[in-house]
Amino acid sequence: MTGSLDFTASDVGKVARILANDNHEHRRQMQDFAAKDPIYIPRYDISLEAKRELALQRLRRLAHEGFISVLDFEKNPLRVFSAHEIAGMIDGSMGTKMTVQWNLFGGTVIKLGTQRHRDLLPKIDDMSAIGCFGLTELGYGNNAVEMETTAHY
Repeated sequence: MTGSLDFTASDVGKVARILANDNHEHRRQMQDFAAKDPIYIPRYDISLEAKRELALQRLRRLAHEGFISVLDFEKNPLRVFSAHEIAGMIDGSMGTKMTVQWNLFGGTVIKLGTQRHRDLLPKIDDMSAIGCFGLTELGYGNNAVEMETTAHY
């Protein structure tokens, strides 16, 4: 069967809402914020170092506006996912940095940390404490589950 489907603007909006599934207002606010700030205009003619710095500056802007918080893991975990989805649409590199900062770093602190680590939570959110991730065992690619190295600190 061939043919075309006729959609109205309201139909497209309904489909988008179904696909977004949750945290609709949060998603809209984040998209509106990025649409109004020139820092989020796509840049393709820049060096790798400039791209990394731009992704970091973009992420800091979103963080300072409160679009994601490590406390969302406790209060509204789906808000974490909606922030990642929108960030990834805006800038994939920014989305990756967001994953490291809030999921790997912040998620570890909030789920595995003790009370003394909770002092880090506001610093994670305002990015005055920056998280990192390293996976360096040869031959394992990104298969962290099979790694045999143990880190001691």
